Amino acid sequence: MIDAVDGIGANLCASTPASVRARLQQFRTDVSAATTRAKQKRLESSFERFVQSKSYLRASAKRYLSPRIVAAINQATEALRKAEVWRKAYKQRQDGKGT
Repeated sequence: MIDAVDGIGANLCASTPASVRARLQQFRTDVSAATTRAKQKRLESSFERFVQSKSYLRASAKRYLSPRIVAAINQATEALRKAEVWRKAYKQRQDGKGT
């Protein structure tokens, strides 16, 4: 979650209010204090509500996440291509055993 807080903070516009930047810093501090899973879940929910509360925070989150989403899609596409090659090779081996 620290990566998300830092990434969203880094993608904020210069005109973002100081109070918002301070709240992001508070989230960053709270992450280390959330020692149990229940506290972590509450903090994540609170952070999600905070990011969704302002359009400029949503835009910053989009700027932060978009390159990561594209990279994940490209990696998944490449993994599917490799899996298809392996599947075809396996099928050819299985077809060859039967004759």
